[in-house]
Amino acid sequence: MPRFAHLLALLAIVTIACAPTAPSGSTGPAAGATSAPAAEIADTIAIGYPVSLPSLDPHPVVAQTGAFAFDPIYDQLVRYDRNGQIQPWLARSWRSVDRTTWEFTLRDDVKFSNGEVFDAAAAKWNFDRFMNPETRAIERPTFATVDRVEAPNPTTFRVITKSEDPLLVRRFNLLRMIPPKYFEATGVAEFQGAKAVGSGPYKVVQYVAGDRVVFEAWDGSWRGKGKTKRLELRFTPDRTTLQAGMRTGDLDAAYDLMADQIIALKGMGYNVSEGVFPGAWYMEFNTIGGHPALRDKRVRLALNYAIDRETIAKTLFRGLVTPAWQMASPAANGYQKDLRNYPYNVQQAKQLMAEAGYANANIKMKATLTAGGRTFAEAVGGMWKELGIELELQLVDFAVFVERSNLGPIDDIWISRSTDGDVRDADAAYQFVENVANRVEARVTWRNERFAQLYTAQRTEVDPNRRAQLLKDMVTLVYEEAPVAPVYYPTLAWTTNPKVKDVFAAPDTSLDLAAIYKLK
Repeated sequence: MPRFAHLLALLAIVTIACAPTAPSGSTGPAAGATSAPAAEIADTIAIGYPVSLPSLDPHPVVAQTGAFAFDPIYDQLVRYDRNGQIQPWLARSWRSVDRTTWEFTLRDDVKFSNGEVFDAAAAKWNFDRFMNPETRAIERPTFATVDRVEAPNPTTFRVITKSEDPLLVRRFNLLRMIPPKYFEATGVAEFQGAKAVGSGPYKVVQYVAGDRVVFEAWDGSWRGKGKTKRLELRFTPDRTTLQAGMRTGDLDAAYDLMADQIIALKGMGYNVSEGVFPGAWYMEFNTIGGHPALRDKRVRLALNYAIDRETIAKTLFRGLVTPAWQMASPAANGYQKDLRNYPYNVQQAKQLMAEAGYANANIKMKATLTAGGRTFAEAVGGMWKELGIELELQLVDFAVFVERSNLGPIDDIWISRSTDGDVRDADAAYQFVENVANRVEARVTWRNERFAQLYTAQRTEVDPNRRAQLLKDMVTLVYEEAPVAPVYYPTLAWTTNPKVKDVFAAPDTSLDLAAIYKLK
């Protein structure tokens, strides 16, 4: 057993590119059907979630809970299927008219649960509201490439961009549609609660801020009726309470329990569905303002080779995370499945350190992080001691962390999680590598002209094959130059009662609530 394994044991105790046309032969979901007779399906499913939902207005909400709670009641133009492929939804199809114009052909059989018709004018109203600064939509910058949208007829929704945007169709997975006339008559305050209305197979019947949302199935949705009559989403920050609810049967499903809790429930016969997050927890090396050793690629590679990712995943996280060697995970478009892993090899790491002039080094480095990265960072620090590196962790409050992420200053190393931006693409996972996010000088940690060229080119390349090659070259370059050390991909675990069926954990933390059901 490696020397640091004892430390880990102690710590454990304490995809496709956006195609110019829609997938052929698919025009949206069929009405939900199940092999179980209706008489055998329970009327209610109760689901526990550790983060509350501040509002049912789908445009400004920032909580991860949104993806989970919104899907039963709201629809988008496009939506990901269980294989991570973008599929037609409210849009029957789409096409690239030219390099800056996209045209969506909309369904003509969609009504909101209040009876209001969905059409291109409604889609345009939703987009305009989403982009209005007063709405304060956190994802508004995602559509920064859009110049304007048009609704020339009820089933045609046209998007004109300022420049080429190969991810444009994927981005519309973020925009959930609400009924314009009803919203304007109801008002923002009322719509944020129990009066929220969408076109999905469920209607809101109760909303208690910070406590719960209750949905009931209705017959008028274009998607068909939900399999379960009543869905109850209960928000409980105390994971011990969530676990107790699962044990007693008060809850049928729970998200993001602690590893020990998941393993204990799994041992009792409960099921666990694990979705891999599109981004990675990683360590960013400050090659400009950090320790001089980090300017040498050999040192950065040595630091990568000295991380035993497999042991971290198995010991610290009880096998509930996946080791990472890239910033984008297999759940994201642009992940390179043929790229070899960084080998765990302390001797090779020591040799690289020696070649860089740091044999028998006595180096002190500081890392900036929040509490979320502390456990694995301590483990990595223990491993790096074999290279003569002492890692000091500087824990900061989340608000401070966000400010420094944008403005600096940071220490020698920055510990964070790459994002997918809900487009599930390497574009978002790599946006903070080098300075492609146009951060201020104090926050730039690596410069590479070739990376900047590749990143910029893939952002405007609408040919999926050429873009795939650009992404491959970009990801490979970062792997070879090692300005970052990806460590693991978070696993989004849902624990469910064995009577709950058709469970799928998506990379955005959601369940398909229109599909799941429970046997009596």
